[in-house]
Amino acid sequence: PGTPTNPPSVAAGDVLILAALPDPVGADRGHELITLLNTTSSAIDLAGWTVADGGGGRMPLRGTLAGAGVTQIPAAGAIPLNNQGDTLLLVNPAGATIDQVAYKADEVRTGRTICFGR
Repeated sequence: PGTPTNPPSVAAGDVLILAALPDPVGADRGHELITLLNTTSSAIDLAGWTVADGGGGRMPLRGTLAGAGVTQIPAAGAIPLNNQGDTLLLVNPAGATIDQVAYKADEVRTGRTICFGR
């Protein structure tokens, strides 16, 4: 009692970019998705986290990702997913890259999600 406890810091690989949908059927804007997976058993607060792309765009995240949980977030604003290929980085509030994935144009098919093999 009385001893402050700090949650463990999140390390590379604790949250993964599991998949991306860069070319949904119909309009891309507002319908492109990025799927995140929490590989830990603890919930992770995503406040202060960002997803960045190869073009330097950054999208802030919010909410909580449950332990062993999966969530889909719309790729919006500064990081539209490029149908000609792109790199995505998941960055924690301290500025550390927790995960990074890339895909090429020949992997992009309308209405198909790209799964990043792990």
